[in-house]
Amino acid sequence: KTLLIIVVALVVLFIVRRLVPRLIKMRLPKIRGKAPEQNEQRVGTVSRVIIRAANVIVLVVALMMILDVLGIDTTPVLATVGVASLAIGFAAQNIIRDYMHGMFIVMEDWYREGDVATCDGTVGVVQELNLRRTILRDIDGKMHVIPNSKIDRVSNWGRDWSRINLDISVGYNENLDRCISVINEVCKELKSDEKWGDKM
Repeated sequence: KTLLIIVVALVVLFIVRRLVPRLIKMRLPKIRGKAPEQNEQRVGTVSRVIIRAANVIVLVVALMMILDVLGIDTTPVLATVGVASLAIGFAAQNIIRDYMHGMFIVMEDWYREGDVATCDGTVGVVQELNLRRTILRDIDGKMHVIPNSKIDRVSNWGRDWSRINLDISVGYNENLDRCISVINEVCKELKSDEKWGDKM
């Protein structure tokens, strides 16, 4: 019976590791733009979390079943595990909240590495994103480490497209129609320029 339990547990773990990534890939919406590697990274991140949780559950259940087969009373063990889990849960609730919130950020694609975003009131380039935290680098070069549970609202400055609002001062005596015409001509020249055209 013990050998059968071990074999069944290993088979379940194998199926979970093979099946979960495929299911996640099917269920997650495709990431924006032409970035298949980013989509694979996102699927991998979510899959790893689910697989690790499934591994723990399967191993604990298998261990309890083996102890029961061997005639060992599992009631004290379950009580001890329950109390220990409760204590760990209270001590690590912020970390658990970070991971849960990070999972939603990755799944819903709020932002990704390389994006310019405002997180928790801080504006910067997203240098690193994982389930625990987000690392931003602001315009002054300062690195900001933000726990994901603290990120309630995000402003993504480059989602699909971006805009620059440029204030241009002109003299009071200038003809506004002529000013607008000159600005438009300069913009058209930039758009047709070999160096800058593909950036606009």
